[in-house]
Amino acid sequence: MGVALYLEKVRRFWLESVMNQALLMKVGWNLCMNSEKLWVKVIRTKYKCGDDIVPNIDDRWFGTNLWRGVVKN
Repeated sequence: MGVALYLEKVRRFWLESVMNQALLMKVGWNLCMNSEKLWVKVIRTKYKCGDDIVPNIDDRWFGTNLWRGVVKN
């Protein structure tokens, strides 16, 4: 494997990681700021987050990958 190919793989991995984290932060922001949207109401009800502006987030073992990502970030 050449150096250029290795560097391209590292760049892709880093870019995917940053983009994934940005998406999770956007979801977290929407959970806090758009409480009137249906999907936010569903998520808050499913995971019992409460009605505060900042949801009470609990790291539950039965959460989806999206929820675990939001809790982690």
